[in-house]
Amino acid sequence: MRCSAIASALRERGVDVRFLVSDENSRAFLGSAGVESIVMFGDCMNLGAEDGIRIASIVTARDVVVVDSYAVSEPFFAAMASCGLRVVYLDDAYTFTDGCLEIPKPWPVLGVVNYGFAFEEKDYRFVYGSRSPATFLLIGPRYAIVAPLFSSLAGTACISYPVLNVMVTSGSTNPHHSLERMVAGCRAALPQARITVVVGRAATFEDSAFNDDNLVLLHDVVDMAHLMLENDLVVSAAGTTLYELCTLGVPSAAVPIVDNQLINIGGFEKLALGSVIKNLNWQPDDIRRAVVELTVSQESLKRVHDSMRDCIKGDGAQLVADALIAVAKRGFGKAIAGGSRPSVQSSKCGLSEISVDVKPRTIRPT
Repeated sequence: MRCSAIASALRERGVDVRFLVSDENSRAFLGSAGVESIVMFGDCMNLGAEDGIRIASIVTARDVVVVDSYAVSEPFFAAMASCGLRVVYLDDAYTFTDGCLEIPKPWPVLGVVNYGFAFEEKDYRFVYGSRSPATFLLIGPRYAIVAPLFSSLAGTACISYPVLNVMVTSGSTNPHHSLERMVAGCRAALPQARITVVVGRAATFEDSAFNDDNLVLLHDVVDMAHLMLENDLVVSAAGTTLYELCTLGVPSAAVPIVDNQLINIGGFEKLALGSVIKNLNWQPDDIRRAVVELTVSQESLKRVHDSMRDCIKGDGAQLVADALIAVAKRGFGKAIAGGSRPSVQSSKCGLSEISVDVKPRTIRPT
């Protein structure tokens, strides 16, 4: 989704975009949406120097390469740098090798984007300041990238009290029966509510455990944005969905279902964007308490709604696209003085594939 959102914003600005993906499955996924891509092959779990050199053999010095992968390594980035490539990294502070990183790693790149709830520019400036002072940094949830549909509906959620419609989602999977535990907690907190369960592509749901006429199961949901807006409250895994919910302004309870979501939970709580559960060993009663905390009054729902809207505006893809174009305009080899941002508004983004190669149609190096 993140790659596609950035690519869409770039194309709107007259920029050619090429996708470099890790394997045939990724190419097939993009192909289903009518998007062509180049398969890099290699080890998609561990990108090394040879992968960086392979990318350098495909792109040119005029291009800006945007990398989004948990498989990155120092040799991977160093190889591209040695070939003179201008690289921007979409950093989630997580790699397959190191796991979750509480302190960001300073990669040899021209720019870094991390829109995680828990991060601020000062966190990155601290580690990049001495090693790479010219690296531009687009850090914090202000730069969240969401799909164009969410952007078009930014801030349109309405507050409804009492809460009568609840959506529950754990993303594409359902580890350790997360959905079932979420539903049990929601039902205990809101006995009369209609609960809609979104069952992901790689998930199953044990509906036999519930004798509930007010429980609706949905599979293969295409339009998540409007479904979210139809609900008064969402209980969600603490991943990408939280950024979408904040964009719309739908009051939400954030629940970690994998360890790399715990950092998100901390940031979500610090920014007062909703109620949270802080550990992976949560039970239905933890969900109940989180839902009760959030729905105690109309004022509490409105407060969260307003905080969400202030935090994420839905224009992250557009801002990142402008930043990438500004980098291309500066020309190959020209650093951004003093570590300042490109001459565009602050932006942030993320990509779902290994890399995106940005080739402006009309922009040439200066």
